[in-house]
Amino acid sequence: MSLIVRKAHAGDSQVIADYNTRLARESEVKCLESNTIAAGVRTVLSRPEYGQYFLAEREGEIVGQVQI
Repeated sequence: MSLIVRKAHAGDSQVIADYNTRLARESEVKCLESNTIAAGVRTVLSRPEYGQYFLAEREGEIVGQVQI
């Protein structure tokens, strides 16, 4: 069971938005608007000067993420 870390791409936007939604709910007890989160993720993915996402995969499944 190897862990692969890779740079996220536009096709990953939904899974990243889902992770961000859960993170806000768990860590800040906030329910954020899903459309707003999805738009923000798409912006970051298309504008690397705003940041970059990296995803961790195990056996083809996304198991974690980080934004730099």
